[in-house]
Amino acid sequence: MRHVGTGPRELGPRATRIANLQRAAELPWKDDGRCVVREASQPWPVLAERCFHALDYPGMDVIVNGVRFDALQVGARVLWEIKTHQFDTYNAFVQRQEIEREYAQLRKERTAAAACGYKFVVGVSTQAHRVALLRRVQSFSIVVTGCRR
Repeated sequence: MRHVGTGPRELGPRATRIANLQRAAELPWKDDGRCVVREASQPWPVLAERCFHALDYPGMDVIVNGVRFDALQVGARVLWEIKTHQFDTYNAFVQRQEIEREYAQLRKERTAAAACGYKFVVGVSTQAHRVALLRRVQSFSIVVTGCRR
């Protein structure tokens, strides 16, 4: 019997695994869900970060509210912007310039996504890039994808 207000974490690892598998079953996976099955016992944010690369995005390069996005996560109403820059190789000056340029772009994209009822997620290649963006604006949802150019 499930009690009101009791989430998967309170019910233990098996409940977390089941909840994650049910949540992931709604998403398109290129690997038929193998990564999700392997990572299902992890908290959802950890699973999402580790398995992001296996998501299939049939909705690549979509335009919403006049703004172009890299991907639409089908079934979840999430728009993605993916950054594959070699951010870690830039000197500090170039990194600061890049973050300011990206911030202006991402703010515009997030506003357009929200106006149409979509969530907005930014994917970056490295943790350093993620940290630099979060220092600029903590309210963005940023995931390290590990995707390289």
